[in-house]
Amino acid sequence: MKFVSGVINSSYSAGYLDWFWSLDHSTGDFFWCPPSIKALGVYLYTDNRGAYWDAPAGLNRGHVSDTLDIAFNPTNDEAGQIYVNSWNYAVSYPLDGIVIEGQRTFQREKTALDRVNVRRLMLGLEKTIRGFCKYYVYEGNTSYTRGRIKDTIDRYLEQVSANDGISQYITICDDRNNTPQTIDNNELHITVGIRPVKSIEFICLNIISTN
Repeated sequence: MKFVSGVINSSYSAGYLDWFWSLDHSTGDFFWCPPSIKALGVYLYTDNRGAYWDAPAGLNRGHVSDTLDIAFNPTNDEAGQIYVNSWNYAVSYPLDGIVIEGQRTFQREKTALDRVNVRRLMLGLEKTIRGFCKYYVYEGNTSYTRGRIKDTIDRYLEQVSANDGISQYITICDDRNNTPQTIDNNELHITVGIRPVKSIEFICLNIISTN
């Protein structure tokens, strides 16, 4: 089994293997569907039923709808080889149906951003916080304004933390990163640090019998 690996190095992209024998509801015909379409459906289902920081994979969120079969059903060893090469894949389970497994990005460096859920978390936080900040443009750069911005961001991060998106966070928007020179340049600096929640991808189970 050979893979095209090492060509892309980006946490903003993810690859999915396998084609799906799927039903076209408009015509009643069956056709081979590329993995990108079914993976996108899993992403949308995850956003609708969970949160954008949840992993779009597995038995809870990774079921592939309107699909009867897959072109290649990997064994455990083959699935491991696929995943170590930063590709995600589908598995057809006898009782649970066809499921997307894996959430690797194409980032080569081993960081939290080599997982799809963390990259989507960062994108979602950036979009949301940027939306908060636009309402403070042209306001006075005072300690009161900086405190309001920090409180707004912290309230949202607390919600994300309560829903298992992040485990720790810190927002800095005060004299430490807003010096007199920064203020004279008509700039406001905000630093947000987070520790993302890692998803479970492997369970190591030991069952021990004792007298």
